[in-house]
Amino acid sequence: MDVDLRGRSSLPPPPHSRPRGGFILEKHKDKVTKRCLVYALVATAALAGIFAVVLTHDFSAHGDGGNLSTLFDPPGTRFSFYATSNVPFTEESGKELSRGLSDIPTDSFLVHLGDVGLADETFCDEDTYADASTILESCPAPVFVLPGNNDWNDCPDPDAAWENWDNYFGNFQEHFPENFDVGRQLGRSENFVFLHEGVLFLGVNLVNGRVHDRSEWNKRHAQNLLWIEQNLRLHDYNDFRAVVIFGHSPPYELVKDFFSPAVKDLKKYEKPVLYLHANNDGGFQEYKPFGNGEPELLAVEVNSWGGDESSFVKVTIDFGSSPFIFDQVESST
Repeated sequence: MDVDLRGRSSLPPPPHSRPRGGFILEKHKDKVTKRCLVYALVATAALAGIFAVVLTHDFSAHGDGGNLSTLFDPPGTRFSFYATSNVPFTEESGKELSRGLSDIPTDSFLVHLGDVGLADETFCDEDTYADASTILESCPAPVFVLPGNNDWNDCPDPDAAWENWDNYFGNFQEHFPENFDVGRQLGRSENFVFLHEGVLFLGVNLVNGRVHDRSEWNKRHAQNLLWIEQNLRLHDYNDFRAVVIFGHSPPYELVKDFFSPAVKDLKKYEKPVLYLHANNDGGFQEYKPFGNGEPELLAVEVNSWGGDESSFVKVTIDFGSSPFIFDQVESST
């Protein structure tokens, strides 16, 4: 029987039939690749060392314990603005407010933190809002107005009260020459934002008093939180050196669902934060509602009006980790 043995030899093929240098070339490639990786790691380590030296030098030069934010020159200049609340409750306090407004510089601004009347006395009739609006329009500087519980949720008819407040105080700063590039939240236009002299200002509808509608409260607090988060992300880290948040309510249990997550978000930015709120049956006071940890959130309750306590709070914003300076400015006589 004839057997064809072609192609079945156990001998290796002749040398000229092998792929020249195939196996050797692959080994060489592996060596080159490994060598390149070593070189890359060494170069990366060297650059990291140089960068660490530069950072250490910059931290030492700023003397701020290694806070990354101190590597950049803070934006803006020192400036002042004014805040008030719980006015005008009476005819006399309205006159005092009018006198005080005339002293506010035109290059500043005023924030009214809510309560233009007492709900259980005025029953939130339209005249209450109209009279307060007329007085505040006389201010030589722009005025921002936020709602209070006596303007809205403590009123006999919260829906009618809100319509009155929105008609007279919604976008109130538009009564004045445009000095600020003001943003408003879509669907909640009483919430505002603007960047001025390196400080990010945020106003939110945060009231105390009667919970007239639990579903509405939960939704509004979630929208307020979203407003804070969105604007922190939209602005570059180096655009602002401090944050000021305006609201009516003190930071207590009733609004914890807003403040707890908001504080966590603010902590990431390592910026000084001021929460300025309306009078809550007390006098002017500075306090830290969340202790001394980060962020360094400082809360301030402004004065009420009437008698010896009638005054604006003048807030001056300087530089550094504690930039907020407060003065109580009495109305002119």
